[in-house]
Amino acid sequence: MKKQRIPLLLILLILVLYALDQVSKWLIVLHYELPTPYYLDRTPVITGSRFLNFDIVRIHNTGVAFGMGNGEAWAPILFLGVQIFALILLFRLYRRGFFSTRLLKLAWALITVGVLGNMTDRLTQGFFLPGAEQLTFAENLLSGYVVDFLDFSFPFLPTEAFPLGYHWPSFNVADSCVCVAATLFFISCFLPQPGETEKRNKPGEATEQATPEETGKPNKPGEVAEQAAPEEAGNPNKPDEVAEQAAPEEAGNPNKPDEAAEQAAPEETGKPNKPGEAAEQVLPLIPS
Repeated sequence: MKKQRIPLLLILLILVLYALDQVSKWLIVLHYELPTPYYLDRTPVITGSRFLNFDIVRIHNTGVAFGMGNGEAWAPILFLGVQIFALILLFRLYRRGFFSTRLLKLAWALITVGVLGNMTDRLTQGFFLPGAEQLTFAENLLSGYVVDFLDFSFPFLPTEAFPLGYHWPSFNVADSCVCVAATLFFISCFLPQPGETEKRNKPGEATEQATPEETGKPNKPGEVAEQAAPEEAGNPNKPDEVAEQAAPEEAGNPNKPDEAAEQAAPEETGKPNKPGEAAEQVLPLIPS
């Protein structure tokens, strides 16, 4: 199986989005204070609106989407292993041609950025926390987290948990890429895949090959009209011999066509004489 290569355009897209994800996260880490249970450093961007509030914050997420597993001791190492496995699987699936359309390839590139960006956080951020130099490599690795900083809330949707308006879990650029990729994968389910609309035969051969397919013979398209009579008679001879061999086949004699009329009498008398002797032998066969 020929392995599919990754186009240069997709590689550039992955690099640009990955760089945007990492640069934005490091700007947050370097310019915002560490989050605590009682304090969250934030910068309001959109505030006072009835529909949408948007803030820039610094959140450490050791879990996955929507904060699942956040704060659990097992979360960093488990989700790091899942992301490494997912990255290897995505690469192998692409090489095997699983992502065959442009839409699927774009979705693959976006989800690759998402996995790679958050995996980088888990591998590196724990080593830059205060006091990391006093911990072992394994302890720093287990302290890894994902930096989330995009924070949205919706005042027009108050809930019991959020009386001032529903609060969407904070996210980052990599998370956004994953969400867009999931949407593209969903849309691709309703689009025709390559090969579904293509016919096995070429369009010009469809009408010509109708008779060979019905008779079970893989003849060429140009021979269909000529071979119709031989196939119906059960004789695989050439088309121009069909009319001539009709009489020999009906008489049960495989002789050549020009001998059919002459051999009629010998066959009736039951003697396999030569064609020239047919007329002479008729009278001797009649009893006196």
